[in-house]
Amino acid sequence: MQLIRPLRYFLLLATLLCSSIVSAQTKQLTFDEVEFASVDGLTVEGVTFGYTKNGVSSPDAHYASFGP
Repeated sequence: MQLIRPLRYFLLLATLLCSSIVSAQTKQLTFDEVEFASVDGLTVEGVTFGYTKNGVSSPDAHYASFGP
């Protein structure tokens, strides 16, 4: 068994500690954060929305609106 050099051990330990500190946060959107607006390109609470029709960007979907 090969011994791990102190610097490599330190880097491994630092990487493990940092990776456990960084985590994703859950966001809950209630769809009343902004006024009625097209969702294509809209960013709310760090979430960016997009909407396309047949692969083309479209302003037809709206945030803070009712269903079809």
